[in-house]
Amino acid sequence: MNRHVPPLSSVAKSWASNLLAHQVGTIVVMTVGSRLSSTGDTGCGGTTQHSSSAPYMDIFITPTPNRQHQHRLTTMLYDKREHPPLSTLFIIRFPHISSNISDTAKYNIITSQFHRYRRIILWRKDFVYRLAALLRDLSSKQYDMERMQQQIRRLGHKHPCLYGDCTYTLITEVITELDGLNLVTHS
Repeated sequence: MNRHVPPLSSVAKSWASNLLAHQVGTIVVMTVGSRLSSTGDTGCGGTTQHSSSAPYMDIFITPTPNRQHQHRLTTMLYDKREHPPLSTLFIIRFPHISSNISDTAKYNIITSQFHRYRRIILWRKDFVYRLAALLRDLSSKQYDMERMQQQIRRLGHKHPCLYGDCTYTLITEVITELDGLNLVTHS
């Protein structure tokens, strides 16, 4: 069940249209009400390669069709380190559990990333995947899985309206996704 996305205000429509059409350069999207549709008219008289999605800073903006074949903007996390040429580099993202940092600060990575994901990710499946990947990455650095899952549960209970579903279901999906990620990484 996707989180309800309210209709875009005129300022948001203008911002999204400008972002996708002008700042990215390869994206031409025309807003119609709160719906999006691709169009060939750039208003500039030039030719442009067309796409309906665009990375912008640390988010990936994409229209998601619903049952009425209308498109609403949704966002997913965009990490340029997951794509070439940065995907081949060894980058340390989080400290090891044995590093000389307090345990509270190390485990607060989960809290800060949870709120970051909650703020910028509108697509539930991406939120679940990113949380599971965070737990997997921290687990590989010897963080206590039980403590991390307990922290995710507490955060979920503090924010029960997240993605329009009960907290238990969301946390269960994260743990299930984590199991799937572990199976993929160990095989």
